[in-house]
Amino acid sequence: MEYTPSLVVLDTLDCDMVEQIRTNPATVMTPVLVLPETITDEAAVRRLMVIPRVILCNSYIAQSEEFAVRVRAVLAGEDILPPDTGALVKKAVCYLNRNSGSPISRWKLADSVHVSEDYLTRIFHKETGLSPWEYLNRYRIYLASKMLLHTNATVYDVAEKCGFQDQAYFCRVFKKIHGVPPGKYRISRDVGKVQE
Repeated sequence: MEYTPSLVVLDTLDCDMVEQIRTNPATVMTPVLVLPETITDEAAVRRLMVIPRVILCNSYIAQSEEFAVRVRAVLAGEDILPPDTGALVKKAVCYLNRNSGSPISRWKLADSVHVSEDYLTRIFHKETGLSPWEYLNRYRIYLASKMLLHTNATVYDVAEKCGFQDQAYFCRVFKKIHGVPPGKYRISRDVGKVQE
C-alpha cells in the first residue's frame, strides 16, 4: 500500500528534491513547504517559482502562529497560489532576505517584483499568513537574536545592522516577539535561558 502524505516539509532550499517530489505520482499534488534558515540564492528561488504548490518561507518565520494558521488552511484544502502569482511572493521573500539590513520601502519592494504595493501585500499575506512588513520584522528580529547571542555588539548596533533605523522601535518589536527586551534576551547567552 502506498502512502500519500498530506504535506511535505523541507528545511533546505533543495530544488532537486522538490522536483523529485513533483515527479512522484503519489506526491504530484502534495503541498510542499520549503523552510530554509536564509533565502538568498536567487537561482534556486527562480527554479522553485515554476513548481506548483510550493510555499517558501524562512524557518524562523514558519514558527509564527500566523504561518501555522496558513499551513492548517492548506491542510484543510485551501488553495496555494498558482505558480505565476506565488513566484511574486517568492521573489519578494528573497528580496527581503537579501536586503534585510538596509531600509526597505513599500514601493521599492513592490517595484522589485513589478507589482503594486497593495497587490503584493494581498498575495504575500495569502501565501504566508503575514504581511511583507510583519515578515521582514520577524526576519530582522531573528537576525538580531543571533547577533545578541553570538556577538558583543551593542543593542543600538544590532538594531542598525539588522535594518532598524529606530532603536526604540527595534526594542518594542523584539519584546513583542520574544517577550523580553533585547538586553535581557542577551543574558540568556550567559545563563542558558532568558530571564524575565
